Amino acid sequence: MMNNTFHMIFLLVTASCLFIHDISIAEESKVPIRIIAKWGGGGPSPVEWDGDVMIRNGKILDVTSYDMESDENGLFNIGSTGFRIQSMTRGAYDDAHIAIDGHLDSEILFRFGLGECRFRIRELLDQNQITQAYGKAELIIWRDPGDILNIKPLDDQLVISPGEVRLFSVTANPISDKEMNGPIMVTLAIPGTSFSKTLIAPDLTSRPVQWTVTVPAPEVEGVYELVATARDIGHQNHMHHIQFVVVDPDQVPSRPDKLNLRPVQEILCSQPDPLLQYWEAPDTRIIDLPFGTFRQTSAKGKNSNPKSIHKNHHHMGWFAYQLDIREPGIAHVVDISYPGNQSQTVGVSIVETDEKRKYSLPQLDVGFYTENRVHQKAEKSVYRLIFWPRSSHPILLFTNRREGKVISIGDIKVYKAEGGLPSARTPEKKRLLGIYYEEPNVVANFGGVPRHGKREPDWQSFYSSGRNLVDYLKYVGMNAVLMQSYGYQTSLYPTAHLAHDTYRYDNTMSRSGSADPFKKDILKLYFSLFERDNLFLIPSVNFEQTIPELEKLRSSEDDRIADIDMMKNNGRPVSSTHGKGRKGPA
Repeated sequence: MMNNTFHMIFLLVTASCLFIHDISIAEESKVPIRIIAKWGGGGPSPVEWDGDVMIRNGKILDVTSYDMESDENGLFNIGSTGFRIQSMTRGAYDDAHIAIDGHLDSEILFRFGLGECRFRIRELLDQNQITQAYGKAELIIWRDPGDILNIKPLDDQLVISPGEVRLFSVTANPISDKEMNGPIMVTLAIPGTSFSKTLIAPDLTSRPVQWTVTVPAPEVEGVYELVATARDIGHQNHMHHIQFVVVDPDQVPSRPDKLNLRPVQEILCSQPDPLLQYWEAPDTRIIDLPFGTFRQTSAKGKNSNPKSIHKNHHHMGWFAYQLDIREPGIAHVVDISYPGNQSQTVGVSIVETDEKRKYSLPQLDVGFYTENRVHQKAEKSVYRLIFWPRSSHPILLFTNRREGKVISIGDIKVYKAEGGLPSARTPEKKRLLGIYYEEPNVVANFGGVPRHGKREPDWQSFYSSGRNLVDYLKYVGMNAVLMQSYGYQTSLYPTAHLAHDTYRYDNTMSRSGSADPFKKDILKLYFSLFERDNLFLIPSVNFEQTIPELEKLRSSEDDRIADIDMMKNNGRPVSSTHGKGRKGPA
């Protein structure tokens, strides 16, 4: 009897700078599991997914979606035995992350107008993934990788100071009806540091086992990963990692005294490199002026060339070059020459590519405006663009933005800013001069490059782009940013005051093997970076969205509660557009 008791509480930990506070075992009769369901595909034709999800002999604890847009009905009528789905996909996919408390034989049913998909938890464990095709569309269901092995900070804070000690929970969830061979072993490590520890626990009848551990942060600022590797979980090896950011509040980043530019690429419009990738709209041409050669678009609007096949179409002249960047993520300077005495409105955009050389939407949209004035000299002028490329082959796109006019662009020179950008004298604290962000697209605008070549933003993306934003403010002499932190049905920080979070800027949680299994406090990171450089970050709130507390009040039958409604810009309430007796969102 004593030997059996000793075996059940056996726990071995090899640790240095790591302390085990607690180990707990879930109730044997329960099988807690998280699954991910994705539906969509089908090409360009829209596919309507209207149906429900039900569970028999089990309970639904929580349902969350990370891929649905804010204007979709999404997931609703969520209860302990099921919920409804109403979404429309066009080639893309929507998703649901479902937490279940049941048994190996608990049955789950997905029922859509397209068809049904029925399975037991036991089948999902055996097959790893269940796929149901509906023509070109499909439903895919698999177990959440973070459910098998998971790391999570106890206070959800992943922006910390050097040397700060944090508590993490490490959970191994075998869930198997197969005989386990020996103990479960979990190794923790922070790559790039000396931190590496091992946890060993006996096989506890295939039920979840959890440790609470203390982990000290590295002393050097940067983005790190706490990696857990487990053996013998359901006869397989598994890995899970979580990123965290170390920000030193007392260490202001070093910046050069002056701007040091190293040539990277030169684009001559009169003698283009034959290896240079180049695209243009019809009727683009080369012109020679007394002070240089320029590439010129046709006029925006109706084409005036009677021989052009596009003469009956309204269009916008444009052309684009592919840049050759050797060090993505580093500040680069682009000098763009143009005739200074020409009236034109030029749009300048950076279009990034992914690892498969597929193009995305413009990551940076800027431009310049000039007028032909009597006293202005007929000479070459230069527009300077500063950007942080996210890929090796971004596209530099020029567009004509003025009706009835052309744009003319000459030679282009690309430089790398050696050592980064210098710091100019910023305004005194009593006066604020800065940038307004209606949408906080800091990662796209300031070159946040994720780790491991992934496309979705992670802590590395937010940290590097935040650093770049601060460097840019210091360089141009600004000291403030007004940034929307709550709007478009999402936020830059964890909050319970969202009826349906769209995760517009932080969508990595729905990705398999994500390093960020819950919503990141991006706003805290930006505050930390701004504060140490004596800059001002002013969060703003967009109230044009549903607020759960107000919706609960408005749906109340209590006549003593005054009606609350959103007003349109014409002074009329939003509810007036829904007809008599119906209310719009507060």
